[in-house]
Order: sequence, then structure tokens, then C-alpha cells
Amino acid sequence: MAKNVTFRQIIHRIRAGEISPIYFLSGSDAYLQDFFLKELHTAFLQSAGEKKQYSMDMDSPQKLISDLYEGSLFVTKRLFVVREIRKFKSGQDDLLHYLQSPDSNNCLVIVNEEFSSKSKFLDNIKN
Repeated sequence: MAKNVTFRQIIHRIRAGEISPIYFLSGSDAYLQDFFLKELHTAFLQSAGEKKQYSMDMDSPQKLISDLYEGSLFVTKRLFVVREIRKFKSGQDDLLHYLQSPDSNNCLVIVNEEFSSKSKFLDNIKN
């Protein structure tokens, strides 16, 4: 999906079933984040599958990486929401590797609440 598309365009694409395996949300507007996640949940999971939430200030980066790569005996769609990504310290290379070839049964949403935060890791995720 193209970079820097409008929020409205993304919602239209999601509703049309054009779902990317990875989304990067930047900013602190909780209402828009919740709206986006509800739309994505409805379109991607379609009342089946599971939603997993992680906060990198409390959850282990290794747990996230393990869950992303975990295979399922049954094809189950999984929606991963990762908050506080700037606090993701160990395993950065593993996450960047996953972003290069994500599992088509997964949809990963990375949320950076601090729009102005700068780091090489965040720049790599955006790219």
C-alpha cells in the first residue's frame, strides 16, 4: 500500500477488503486509532480469528516475535496491535526481518503514539 495516504482512503480500502499485512499508525489520537482498529477487526477477522494486543512497556518483545512466527495447525487470521513501539529494545532485527516477509494470515498494526519521536528503528519500520 502506498505511503502517506489519507485516513479516509485507508478506511475505504479496508472496507473493500484491501487489507495490508502491516500498518504503522503515528500520533496520539485515540479516537482515530480505535476507529481504525474496529474497522480493521471487522474486515480482517470477520468474526473469526483472534486479536492480540501488546504494549512494549509491559510485554516482552520476544513474546511478540514468537507469536508472529508461530504457525497454526488451522489457518487462523490474527490481528496484532503493538503499542509503545519506541520501547521495543531487544529483538529489533527480528521484527524488521518479519516486516520484510509477513505472514499473510496475520495483520500487524504498529502504533507510535509520539508523532515527533525520531529513531533509526522507527525509520526502518516506516520504510
